[in-house]
Amino acid sequence: MANMTEIVATPGVKIIKDLIVQIREADHAYYMKDSPIMSDKQYDELYDTLVRKEQETGIVFANSPTQTVGGGVIDSLVEVTHSRPMLSADKTKSHADILKFCLLAKESPWKRISIAVSWKLDGLTIVLKYEGGKLIQAVTRGGGITGEDVTHAVKAFTNVPLTIPYKGSVEVRGEGVVSWENFNAINEALDGGESYAHPRGLAAGSVRQFDPKKVAERNLEFLGFEVFDPNFASKLEQFAFMQRNGIATVPYEILDINTIEDVDYIVAKFNPEKFPYAVDGQIFEFNDIEFGKSLGATGHHERCKMALKWEDETYKTIFRSIDFQTTRTGMISMTALFDPVMIGGAKITRATLHNLTIAQKLELGTGDELEVYKANMIIPAIHDNCTRSNTYQFPTVCPCCGATLVEEMRELATILRCTNINCSARKVRQFTHFVSKPAANIDGLSSSMLEKLLQHGFIQAFGDLYRLKEHQDKIASLEGSGTRSVEKLLMAIEKSRSMPLANFLVSFGIPQVGKTASKQIAKKFLTIEAVEEALDQGFDFTTLEDFGETMAANLRIFWSNAEQRALWSDLRSELNIQSVAAAAPIKTSAFTGKTIVITGTLSQSRETFANRLTAMGAKVSSSISRNTHFLLAGENAGSKLEKAKNLGVTVLSEADFEKLVS
Repeated sequence: MANMTEIVATPGVKIIKDLIVQIREADHAYYMKDSPIMSDKQYDELYDTLVRKEQETGIVFANSPTQTVGGGVIDSLVEVTHSRPMLSADKTKSHADILKFCLLAKESPWKRISIAVSWKLDGLTIVLKYEGGKLIQAVTRGGGITGEDVTHAVKAFTNVPLTIPYKGSVEVRGEGVVSWENFNAINEALDGGESYAHPRGLAAGSVRQFDPKKVAERNLEFLGFEVFDPNFASKLEQFAFMQRNGIATVPYEILDINTIEDVDYIVAKFNPEKFPYAVDGQIFEFNDIEFGKSLGATGHHERCKMALKWEDETYKTIFRSIDFQTTRTGMISMTALFDPVMIGGAKITRATLHNLTIAQKLELGTGDELEVYKANMIIPAIHDNCTRSNTYQFPTVCPCCGATLVEEMRELATILRCTNINCSARKVRQFTHFVSKPAANIDGLSSSMLEKLLQHGFIQAFGDLYRLKEHQDKIASLEGSGTRSVEKLLMAIEKSRSMPLANFLVSFGIPQVGKTASKQIAKKFLTIEAVEEALDQGFDFTTLEDFGETMAANLRIFWSNAEQRALWSDLRSELNIQSVAAAAPIKTSAFTGKTIVITGTLSQSRETFANRLTAMGAKVSSSISRNTHFLLAGENAGSKLEKAKNLGVTVLSEADFEKLVS
């Protein structure tokens, strides 16, 4: 039995991908940091080499510096009839059924029968159509007979080749996916509880965006698993074809005819908790295509393959209530509460409902019997409501301030939102965000104290925190306070008056404009005056790295709001906002031009190590990928260490790091 295999790039493709990484890092250093990591001549040589390699191989990736996100905004998606029906695989949750399917190989007259076992990706199935070496169309599976033309969107994927060296006509079937890492990052950036439920829904919604620039913000990927071409005799030849043409494929394993009884063993090798994408099972398919065709097909599925869907074991419990919370953006988050149930060794008592649409479809009522499970063995979720009494009354007023709630459409779902911009829950969460470390960094100012300060009218705007000395005696008399604790609090507030520009930008909680985006703005403009001038003049913030149109629009909305502008001016008058110093010359080192991720507990803060690495020309990233060169790992490194090992990323201890520096 072969080890699980993911098709690796051919030498030419690997060179192209490495060049893309180097050039993009150089662009980032030059345009975003004003700190070049190479000479213009070196840059031109890299760029010219990339152009030459693309011409030699015939492979051009959508994220190549030689390309831009193609296509304008479209008005609607066009229905397309597939060249051949997109049939499904037969499905089972029984290992015995899979073994019975595999044993068909022993009854065949073919001598080279083996079985390809791969992940069943949980994304959006897409067909790529190439003609004369060019991507001419991308179509969703749809109902199997017709799908939607999403060519404009797929051209904005991070890894789809726009051209390939194969000059014939060919169709490649695969899955549009969002990695768990990107999915979590996107949900965190939403900053207000308005989260996506699953990467599959995010992928499907992104592909159906009419603007390719919005698609590009989501970092979608394509993983191929089938090629429609009569010239191929085996699945392995299909995978090899995709390899030669720069198309990423789903990892797979080969089950030999003589080891078919090892089905349980091979199933166990596929661990979804260590796989970077959402999956919901495995696909077993006969490697010999001729043998597979001889088995025929139904109107629903081809008999050459069978899907083993994981048995998401459900557990019965009783629904009790929904926990409603007002987020700092005003959206009402909803979490279903139920009697404790043990799943996978953990006690589960709640599951996120994500939005009003999902909650209403369950027709909930107190005392209803629920079936709950862990989706993809990871996320607690409600499978079904067995009794559906539909008696639960959803609130019409904010659980915090009593203001009217309104229903708003958000992409394909409805959410509840509080209409009161002065809602105390929103205020507490806004102030909690303001005093956090990435913003004002006021140590010791808890949410409970903020709530008291708001309730007594001592603070209404962020700037009021810096005028609290006027109320010092009254605050000290509050329950749970005291003269000494208030003195310490005022000292911490006073210390925060000297605030870095990026922290000032973070502090307002502008949706999706968080720590990373604020640092990009600060590095670009250096001073608060320059930032204000850019906002006044309508600067195009999408020109900054990883700064999408939605983020830029949120900035424009914020700056056009008179009340927000007043808060900005009031706060600014109380602070000494530190400008960003011009970047120091880069000290060439082993880390120059490399991408490094930092994790675990080190002798100093991660920020200290990040600053040192940046000064040496390194790019410090928060996430592990195949483009990561080093992982600097301290104690309790966790999942990033495991992922780095799986991807073959070089892991450095702190001692290793210091040796390389010296």
